Amino acid sequence: GTSLPIYIASVSAARQGLGNMAVSNALGSNTFNILIALGLPWTVYTVTVAKTSSTVAAANGMYHSLREDDGVIFSIVLLLVILLCMVGVVSMNEFVLTKHHAYGLMGMYVLYLLYAVLDEVLLGEEGG
Repeated sequence: GTSLPIYIASVSAARQGLGNMAVSNALGSNTFNILIALGLPWTVYTVTVAKTSSTVAAANGMYHSLREDDGVIFSIVLLLVILLCMVGVVSMNEFVLTKHHAYGLMGMYVLYLLYAVLDEVLLGEEGG
């Protein structure tokens, strides 16, 4: 729900010659969404469920164990690796993004989408 406003704000900043602000807005807002909008509720939920017996929580379907790997761990590690690689590459280029960076990021995104679709198709066949 927040992608369109971020896009409009970023395009507006870029048209005013504030390219760094546009990129910072796009990357910063998505990082905030991942770390706070997803991480905080997950942490609160985990702490709340941990106060109850894990057996009771599991019986009520309130408990999710990362041991039952459903691709979450891999996605989190992949996101972290891509983020660290991007920060490293951009910092070596004095924090200037080029078209080559854009092509590389788009390529990684396409590869991740291929992985996600194939993983879902293969898991879907195993489950059904």
